[in-house]
Amino acid sequence: MQATICEVQHSVNRLAWKAGTMKTSPSGLLGRNSLVRDVQESIKQLIFESGLLPGDPMPTEFELMSELGVSRNSVREAMKVLEALGIVVIKRGTGMFVGEITLDGFVEQLEFHGRLSHLNGHDNLNNVLQIRELLEMGLLDQLLTSGSIDPQEIQLLEDLTTRMEAAAAHGEKSTSLDSEFHHALYVSLGNPIVTKLLNAFWTIFNSLADTLRPTTETPMDIALKHREILEAVKEGNRERAAAAMTDHFADIHHRLARVDLAVGEATNRKAEK
Repeated sequence: MQATICEVQHSVNRLAWKAGTMKTSPSGLLGRNSLVRDVQESIKQLIFESGLLPGDPMPTEFELMSELGVSRNSVREAMKVLEALGIVVIKRGTGMFVGEITLDGFVEQLEFHGRLSHLNGHDNLNNVLQIRELLEMGLLDQLLTSGSIDPQEIQLLEDLTTRMEAAAAHGEKSTSLDSEFHHALYVSLGNPIVTKLLNAFWTIFNSLADTLRPTTETPMDIALKHREILEAVKEGNRERAAAAMTDHFADIHHRLARVDLAVGEATNRKAEK
């Protein structure tokens, strides 16, 4: 019976504290981790209810302490977690702000596990490539289905492709132009998260380039594949565009397959010893 009474009291205190009718934190009942989690949730709720937007200043540390009825340490611990999640940004000497959407943590994790999986004969990097390819194929189809691309964007893609071809004529591969092309291709869809996702995938594969076998494509091969994508878009031909994008990804699939084969052979040799 005693345990049941404690559980009831625990729930009552917790609800009262979250509702703001209990001005002192029930830290003795909740435990430190649970208290910090509750403070995090209360801070997020405060952001929602205050109508704050990304980049807006947050209440001060003292104001949060007063509003939530908790200690400075509890507020600081909760804010550290929220900062790590990208929900808030803490600028020393300036203040605390609502965070902008970011994929930094996502990139760090995939980069780490992509490299780790290659070293251990697994295929996380293949999985990441599959997601990127599915994303781009879907976006390209949506672009052509909607017919939303305007002449200015076509001209930008034309300029980027021409510059890529000019660089290729001198044997130069332009990674930056390649990246700009893929970003410009989907601008008219008006989805800022698409840009962040493409940046994330680009960062991951660039950082792991040293784990892949060298490409068998020449700079001109790469430039002409982008030219084919562009011509399909200008034509509004969904089938041609899909085939061109699939062909564009063929080389990196081939490079990853060769790495997987090499890692598999090395793993087998190690197991035989």
